[in-house]
Amino acid sequence: MRTGPNKTFWWVFGTHAGILFLLLVVPFLRGCFHKEPKETVMFVDLAAPAPAVPEPILPTIQPEPTPAKPETPTPAPKPKPEKPKWKPAPVVRQDKRITRKTTAPQPQPAVQPRPDLSKLKQTLNSAIDPDDAYYAVIQPRFYAVWQQPATAPYGTQATATIRVSSSGQVSYRALTAPSGNAVFDQSVQAALRAVNQLSAPPKSLVNRDILIYFVLD
Repeated sequence: MRTGPNKTFWWVFGTHAGILFLLLVVPFLRGCFHKEPKETVMFVDLAAPAPAVPEPILPTIQPEPTPAKPETPTPAPKPKPEKPKWKPAPVVRQDKRITRKTTAPQPQPAVQPRPDLSKLKQTLNSAIDPDDAYYAVIQPRFYAVWQQPATAPYGTQATATIRVSSSGQVSYRALTAPSGNAVFDQSVQAALRAVNQLSAPPKSLVNRDILIYFVLD
């Protein structure tokens, strides 16, 4: 019989069984022999009084010092006013004599005679040129009826010629120097046609050419 391999088998089997036994039994044994920790017991005296709470120490408040009363300054004595040294004014005696002024009598203005109105008119008529006086009368008559055009420029002018009979009737009218502005010239011709009767001219202007100037200003 061969005993070598059997011994080896059993030896290996026994070794593994012992290891397995230790792995299973040792922890169990540790749990059996585990020592519990000792409990600490404390005794509290419930009947002992609580310690007294110390009273708070209040700070001592020092009284505020009373303010010192300000010293009122003693007023300085007022100086006594000096009495003016009065001296009586010297009395001046005046002479109460009244002197009357004599005025010379003024001469009365001389009475001038009243002027003669008829002589005054003759003097004025002789001093004024009758042709100029007549022109000064008839020029405003044409300007009164002249409708000045608003479209024409300022300074535009034209000259017209008229003739007047001895009774003052306008016998002739014409635009002898037109301005070149059609609207302006038409307004001048309308003014010439609007005047038919004037005052009687002087003998020097009867049926003579009289110039009328139209200027836009």
